Amino acid sequence: MLRPVPFPVPQHDPISQIAHFAPSEEVPLVEIREGFFRIRDLAENKNTVNSLRWELDAVQSRRDPIEPWLRRWALILGYNPAHPPSHLHINSYDEAEVSMPVDSSSDLRLCVGVVNPLALVLSIGAWLRAA
Repeated sequence: MLRPVPFPVPQHDPISQIAHFAPSEEVPLVEIREGFFRIRDLAENKNTVNSLRWELDAVQSRRDPIEPWLRRWALILGYNPAHPPSHLHINSYDEAEVSMPVDSSSDLRLCVGVVNPLALVLSIGAWLRAA
C-alpha cells in the first residue's frame, strides 16, 4: 500500500518507510505502509525451514502487544516488539504437523531493517517465550 507524501516531509514518523517514486509526475515521495515478499516450499533441509516471508506492516506494528510483559516496551519503542514494522518470518514444520498452520509455534518473527537492538532482543524473547 502506497500513499503520496508531500515534499519536504512535514513530520517524519520514525517507523514510516518513505521512498522516492515519480518526481517527473509530481509525486516525488511515497510512504510504503504495507508490503511482503514470500518464499514457500523450500527444499528439505536439516533445519526444517519451510518458508521465509518478509513483511512491512506499519499498521499492525502499532497495535498493542498481546503479551502484557511487552506493553511497557512497546511504549518505549513506539511499536510492538513482537510485531516490528519490518520483519522476517522464518517458518519450519513441527514434526507433529501435517501442514504449516498460519501461526506456528516455530514461526520466528525477526525484526529487520533499521533496527533498535533492544527491539531485536525483545522480538527473539517473544518468540522463545511463545515456543
